[in-house]
Amino acid sequence: MNDEEREAGLTDRENEQAGVKAVDILANFEPGDRLQLGPGTTPEQLQKAWRHLGLKKAPVQLVDHLLEGTIVSAPKVKLTLKTDAAGRHTLSLEHDFFDAAGRHVGGTERTFDLTDRWVQHDAFILEDDMQGKRIASHVIPRSILAWQAAGLTPIKVRAGLDDGGAVWPKFGFVPYPDSWAELQGVLTARAQALHRTGKMDDEDLQEMTLLIGQKDSKTIGIIADSPFGGDLLRGTRWNGILDVDEFNKYLKKRGKL
Repeated sequence: MNDEEREAGLTDRENEQAGVKAVDILANFEPGDRLQLGPGTTPEQLQKAWRHLGLKKAPVQLVDHLLEGTIVSAPKVKLTLKTDAAGRHTLSLEHDFFDAAGRHVGGTERTFDLTDRWVQHDAFILEDDMQGKRIASHVIPRSILAWQAAGLTPIKVRAGLDDGGAVWPKFGFVPYPDSWAELQGVLTARAQALHRTGKMDDEDLQEMTLLIGQKDSKTIGIIADSPFGGDLLRGTRWNGILDVDEFNKYLKKRGKL
C-alpha cells in the first residue's frame, strides 16, 4: 500500500471485497473545472475514495442528476478528504445552489465515511424565496435512493439551520434516542406556548402532547406533517438516522414506490 492509499484508508482488495465498480471521475479532469478539490486532496486519492463508495456516477454528474428537474444548479462541486484523530477517513461533498439568473440561493454538504461506508447529510440550506419550490422534495429523495443503491448505510442527518428540524422528518429521518429525549422538552414547551396564545386548542394540545411523549421517535414524522409541524420543529437541532420504512411510506404516499 502506498502513502496515498494509506492516507485514504483504501486498497484495491477492499474495493474488490466491497464488490464496487470503478467510476473514472478523473477523465478530462483539470484543476479549476467544475470539480474542485479541498486542501490536501489529490485526484488519485479522490478516485480511490469514490471507487470505494461504489456510487454509480462521477461527482459532478451525480450532483447534476440530483438537481435535474429543479430550478437550481451547481456550477462547482467540491470534494475534500479528511482524517480525524482516531484515523477515521471521510469524504466531504459540498456545493452551492444558484438560480437561473446566477444568484446564490443556498447550498448543501454531505459527509461519506470511508471506513464503514455510511453517509451523513450535514446541511441543506435554501434562501427564503426558494422555499416551497420543490427543491428539497426533489433532491433529498433522489439522494437517498443513490446512497441506497451504492449500499451506503446508515444514512444519517444533522438537522438544524432554520427549517431543517421540520423538513427532515418528512422524508423518514428520525432522531436518535438521546436527541429525541432532549427534543421532547423543547416541543412540549412550544406546544404549551401555542396553546396559551390561542394558536392551538385544548384538543390539539392533548393530541400533540401525546405524540411528543411517545418513546418511539418515529412520531416526529406525524408531528412534522401536522398543521403545527413548522411552529413546533422549525429551528430545532437534532441528530438522527433514516428509518427505511418511514422513507418508503413517503415514496408510496407520493406515488414514487
